[in-house]
Amino acid sequence: MNYFVNKENISYFLLVIIVFLSLISFEKVIYSNIYTLILICILLVALVLLVTHFVIDRERFDQLLYQAINQNNIVILLIYFLFFSSFLSSLSNGLISLGGLLRLFSTSLSLFVFFLIIPKLTHTVIGKVDRFIIYLISLFSIVGIMTKINGSFFIYDTYYGRVNSIYFDPNYFGAIAGVAVILSAEKKGFLFKVLCVLNFTALFLSNSRTAFLALCLTMLFTFFYRRRAKIGTIVFTVFFIMILGISVYFLYEADFFRIEQGLNSRGDLWEIAISLIKNQPLWGYGQESIPYLLAEHGVENSSTHNAYFDYMLSYGIPCMVLYIFIMLIAFYRGIKNKVNRSMFQVPIFLLICSTAINISIGGLGATSLLFTLYLGMCNSMPNQDKGLK
Repeated sequence: MNYFVNKENISYFLLVIIVFLSLISFEKVIYSNIYTLILICILLVALVLLVTHFVIDRERFDQLLYQAINQNNIVILLIYFLFFSSFLSSLSNGLISLGGLLRLFSTSLSLFVFFLIIPKLTHTVIGKVDRFIIYLISLFSIVGIMTKINGSFFIYDTYYGRVNSIYFDPNYFGAIAGVAVILSAEKKGFLFKVLCVLNFTALFLSNSRTAFLALCLTMLFTFFYRRRAKIGTIVFTVFFIMILGISVYFLYEADFFRIEQGLNSRGDLWEIAISLIKNQPLWGYGQESIPYLLAEHGVENSSTHNAYFDYMLSYGIPCMVLYIFIMLIAFYRGIKNKVNRSMFQVPIFLLICSTAINISIGGLGATSLLFTLYLGMCNSMPNQDKGLK
């Protein structure tokens, strides 16, 4: 009986369901038909997790809730600013609707739940959840590699020759495969090294410049994290940089980076975004405004392909400043608390990816939820390596 009421077992089970739903939310058919329903289910399971902890150990839950709020006033301030800027933009632009309000509430609730509360409740089981994430993404990578070899696999095929596995876009798949590379690289055992190579192969076949460069930069930026600068480490670093440089050169020669395509119209989108932000810098245009604003400039797109431009367009520069401070504080706390390397690397990697694809704190889709959850772990992990054996 104790097994079934154990908080750690319940936390693990519910967190696995949340991660599973999030990772499949970008699947082609699901994304096109029931994406919103999946996000609602994610929030409901998260609330079940919170209620379960409240019922089993109310005193401990109240303590953690108080700590989360007391130590993260800037997050609460951001939530207030999100609603305030949305109210002002709705008065000036009239672009907010009931659906927009519900999405704003969902984003704020997700920010509070997945960034502040759940990391505190589940930090002891995140190591086991890591393994589940690796296994699941590895399965998706196998599907992707099979589509590359055979041209198709069940209902899935490649995207103009680029591997996107079950997902609607190869760049998002590349980012998700990159998460599995980082997590499996830090796990002990031959199986995880094989899965690391498998997921890296899938990332490479996705031909995602964003994910590949983000992974390289993450490894470089974090190489000395929790490592002493010994002679052997320095020699290995120099060797690693040389190999990386040679690899990038050969990839460039093989046209992996598709230089002739430039930024794939992203540059034009960013120019439009900058001009729009200059016109309304304080409170933005509202959460649902981006497709309409881009359409007025002759572009049919729902995003600028940059999470930060999207954020400023939706909520204004003050909200963006608070958003950036939240990330900086979380990374600082992660370094101070000496969190596990992969827990620090995952949000760094997704942060870099977010400059070219839409990944943000408070989102519930595959990449955004992983970003929110792991950044939240950096922000709240109390002890070095706890739960990551």
